[in-house]
Amino acid sequence: MKAVRPRVVDILTHWKDWLLDHSFDLGWPTCWACRNGWNGKYDVFGWTTLEEAAKAWEKAPLIRCHIVPESLGGPTNPSNMFLLCQDCHDRAPDTSSVDAFMKWAESQDYNKSWKEEFMREWTAFGLAESDLVEFGKLVTLDEEKRAFTFAEDFERYLENNTTQWPFTGS
Repeated sequence: MKAVRPRVVDILTHWKDWLLDHSFDLGWPTCWACRNGWNGKYDVFGWTTLEEAAKAWEKAPLIRCHIVPESLGGPTNPSNMFLLCQDCHDRAPDTSSVDAFMKWAESQDYNKSWKEEFMREWTAFGLAESDLVEFGKLVTLDEEKRAFTFAEDFERYLENNTTQWPFTGS
C-alpha cells in the first residue's frame, strides 16, 4: 500500500528555512525549481500563520514530488517532498542522491525554459531568429496565458516573409 503523502502545510513547515534562505515568499506559491509563480494568480497577502499561507499553496498547480523516488527507497515524508510544477516534475531526475536533486532544482529557470520552448517552436515553423525583431513589433505577449495577441498586419508580414507558417494558408 502506498504511503499517504504529507499535507502541503507539513512540507512547507519542513522546508520553511530553506525557502526563506532561497528568497521565496511564503505567501507566493511558486515551483521550488523553476520558480513559476503563475503571475501571482495564487498569491495570498496578509497571512499570519503558515497554515493560512498553505491554503494558497494547495490551490496552485503544484505536485508534491519525491526528492528520492519511492522506487529508489525514498520515504514519503516532508523531508523527501518538494513542490514542483508539472513541467519540472516531468523533468526531475530519478536519483537516490538528495544533493544531485537539489543541484538540479536550483539550476532550473522558468523564463529560460519557456524561451527555449518558444524558440524550438519558432524554428519548427521555418522562421529564423532574425525574424523575431519584426515579430516583436507585431505582437503582444500575454505572459499569464503564454500566448500572443497579433497585430492586424501580422498575416501580411508572414505572407511576405515565410511560406511555412500555418496561419497563412500556405
